[in-house]
Amino acid sequence: MDASRVMRGRAGSRAVGSHHGTARAMPPAMRTTWLSSLALLLALGCAGATAGAPDETLPYTAPRQPRDLNLRLQQHFPAEARATGTSGLARVRVALAEDGRVLLVKPIAATEPQFAEACEQMLEDTRWSPARRGQRPVSEVISFQCRFEVRGGPGPGYEAAVRSVVREHAPEIAACHAPVADILEGTVVLEWTTDGDGEVARARITASPIEDESFERCLLEAVRTWRFPPVGHERTSAYPLRFGY
Repeated sequence: MDASRVMRGRAGSRAVGSHHGTARAMPPAMRTTWLSSLALLLALGCAGATAGAPDETLPYTAPRQPRDLNLRLQQHFPAEARATGTSGLARVRVALAEDGRVLLVKPIAATEPQFAEACEQMLEDTRWSPARRGQRPVSEVISFQCRFEVRGGPGPGYEAAVRSVVREHAPEIAACHAPVADILEGTVVLEWTTDGDGEVARARITASPIEDESFERCLLEAVRTWRFPPVGHERTSAYPLRFGY
């Protein structure tokens, strides 16, 4: 039996900084939405501040991020990515009000969509030290990146753990295969869903070169007794079993 491709994680867990891998750009529709929202914010800001606009010649102080941002990032780390040992990065634009409130967060690029969503959710209700012109707080639009890194070394990752569990139960699979060994040659794809504790809640065969009820029943009954690493939520996995090669 051969395993399907294994997604390997990267080591390392911080909030903001350089990243490993290439971030994928957001689709054009999202960029258009961001530009429209930004234009609206700027228009509102200009309309309300024409009379008392800050002097552009005064010293500028950039906004400062909240002190608990690193902790918040870890709290919003995608559970599936953490379970598989997967690190990632998301870049966003953040519109800040004069009092440091976050008005708008829009993803620009991310290594995986789950990291863009987590970064956006993490920033939405934060309060920053506002940007200033001289002593006067001003609104600002900044670029920001969320760096999600798994600490503790690379580790085997969830997919590797799944492969280990399947191989551990190879004798059960062989026992189910034995009665149909003369007619079964090819790949049988198993799919199962585990609950938050790693127990199999549902299982099915999504592809098979033969139709044999006794073989399928034997295999699925075996799978339902397996136990996988808990990830705290339901997770669906698939695994190809190759026979006769």
